[in-house]
Amino acid sequence: MNWLSARRTTNASRRILLAVVAVSLLAVAASQLLPRQDRGEQVGVAGYNYIAGRMLAEIPDAELARGPSETDDIAYVNRVALAVHNSTYNCEPGDFSLTPIESVLSAALSAFGLINSEIVWQEGLLQKETLICGFCSQRAIVTSDILRENGIEAWAFGVNGHVLVKFAVDGHEYLADPDYGVPAYRYDVSRKVMHREIASIYTKAGWTNADQIYDLVSSRSDNDDYSSPENISRIKARQEVVFLGADIIAFGLFLLAGYVALGLIRSRAG
Repeated sequence: MNWLSARRTTNASRRILLAVVAVSLLAVAASQLLPRQDRGEQVGVAGYNYIAGRMLAEIPDAELARGPSETDDIAYVNRVALAVHNSTYNCEPGDFSLTPIESVLSAALSAFGLINSEIVWQEGLLQKETLICGFCSQRAIVTSDILRENGIEAWAFGVNGHVLVKFAVDGHEYLADPDYGVPAYRYDVSRKVMHREIASIYTKAGWTNADQIYDLVSSRSDNDDYSSPENISRIKARQEVVFLGADIIAFGLFLLAGYVALGLIRSRAG
């Protein structure tokens, strides 16, 4: 009788342990579904402080692609820049949360010298599929990526504290501002013409800091590409390793949790 009671106690303890392990594995795996960023509180300016409509990841690539009837390069750039403006908002580049799996994987890869987790973090999210909010630089990078994929020579361009999209059409240089939701204007013009254009379009877009923007844009000596495409590509690739690797680990944990749960069911049936 004592032997039978001890065996029952052991089986019950084993089932409890299996249940705890299965639930723990499932919880860790499910944490991979947590969002890295939120949509922002609906306070302030839509498109700058929060997202009023769809997030960028919810917009199909085909919708952002250039249509056969879109023959006007500048009009297409304006459409994409405004789409990114409306579907993301401005926040600190590092204002996103890694899931528990991503945190552990990022720390492990960094410890082995395979990635620099600080750079990956500080540069912010740079992919259309992951970006919800970021500084002007993240929004300009993503906008430029979409434009280049659709035949527009564009890149993120720093103007001494602000980052815009610079692109070329018919031998002329233009700037567009997806951070402020401002359409394209000529960059290769005199300061007088540029000041008039910036004052007009930023004011029409509802901004009162047009003179500040003009001071940044017109200071050409310190205007330069925000970052080389190669450097941005490296950071994106490292982020993708962390995110994809974490997804694979989470899938494995889901399977392992199912296997442990199956063992629990069999032990109860026995």
